[in-house]
Amino acid sequence: MRVVDVLKLAHTNVKGHLGRTVMTVLTVSVVFGVVVGANFVLKGLERSLLEFAGEKTEGKVYVVSVAGRSAQEDVMRENGGEEVGRIMEYEITGTRNTSDANVPVAEEKVVKGFLTEAVDGVAIGKLPIVCTRDGGFRCEDVVESALGVTEDEYEIVGMMPDASGTLKLGQKDLVNLNPLNLVLGNIGFHEPYLFLVVDDGRERIAELIEAMRIRAKQEQEENEIETGGNWWAAENEVQEGSEVELLEIEKKVIKFETAEEAYDYIEEMNKNQNNVRAREIFGNQTSVVAAIKNAEKTLGFAMWALTVVAVIIMAVTFAHLISMEVRTVMLYRSMGATTGQVVIIYLAYLVELCLMAVVVATVIGALIAGVMTIMNAAELERVLSRYYEVESGGKILLWGWSAKYWCIVGLIMLIAPVAFLLIYDQLSVKYLARKLKEDVGE
Repeated sequence: MRVVDVLKLAHTNVKGHLGRTVMTVLTVSVVFGVVVGANFVLKGLERSLLEFAGEKTEGKVYVVSVAGRSAQEDVMRENGGEEVGRIMEYEITGTRNTSDANVPVAEEKVVKGFLTEAVDGVAIGKLPIVCTRDGGFRCEDVVESALGVTEDEYEIVGMMPDASGTLKLGQKDLVNLNPLNLVLGNIGFHEPYLFLVVDDGRERIAELIEAMRIRAKQEQEENEIETGGNWWAAENEVQEGSEVELLEIEKKVIKFETAEEAYDYIEEMNKNQNNVRAREIFGNQTSVVAAIKNAEKTLGFAMWALTVVAVIIMAVTFAHLISMEVRTVMLYRSMGATTGQVVIIYLAYLVELCLMAVVVATVIGALIAGVMTIMNAAELERVLSRYYEVESGGKILLWGWSAKYWCIVGLIMLIAPVAFLLIYDQLSVKYLARKLKEDVGE
């Protein structure tokens, strides 16, 4: 037999068993179409989220990290990072809660791109402050308690994102039924600072640090503090008998061109979970990447589970086909077809079924992505605009290609040879002869 004849015979099986072919292709296509659709939606959601999240930073991602170690410099360069400035953390030790005694002072060039007002416009003698937007506390209260200043001694020149906001779509009781919330609920801000003091080169910064040192010493000597109902002051009551000093910790701010690069850097730096060394600042693009990766990991488990199901479906279908076509197979052999050619005929049949399943699954996936876009685009744009405080990050389209799609296609095509191997023995001459004898006996 010629190769063309073999392929024609394979296609004849598709047409000759049209009902079973349609049912098999639809079954495999539906289960994989859902996975393809979820993959399309995830990539589109990731693109839309990053467009909104990165609008204020023009897509750049800034990470604050520990400074001064050569190994960390190598990790930074490997991930395409560029140091853009420093933040000095002044931590008062000897208190019950040193984390709240942390005062971060950032170089002006670090925060200049996020300021709503020019530092040059701040009155002489006033401290320029960048605050975290309402996160369940009043930033001014934290600043005044931490720095020991009054409201006329500082000026807020910029706002960092809300550290406590959550993303959620839907209305009333339907809110938790939206599948997008499974991803959006894992996205959040992890701003490392409640506020930043901007070092504009004036003497006021040095005076602030010296005042903190003096105040800490006074607190130790008096061994008491007037709380006045202030939660921060109460938490930072000085420990009796402890030595109070001002510890200086230098941090560097690194700029990355993409959220993926920043995410990889943070993951590498924070391998030891008990020692967080790097966090994103001025945004949450790495949180978006992390949420999408977690969703893709879950999707990966679903892909393998569905592959097993599809292999079983194909194997059962093929076994049933062979049992029905014993005479046909023997006819092929009488026409001069070798065992290899018979194998190719039926393997090509399975491959053709898989190709059909790929096309139909892609169409189903595209339809799912389209429906999700129509149902959620307007609401998602409204929620993201409010969450990131931008007018619009671009048109919402919950559809996108990724390497995962080709993995899904590969798995679908893998079904054919795996299913074929499971019932390969049914094409043996011995099996066919026994089956033919049983059919004649009936």
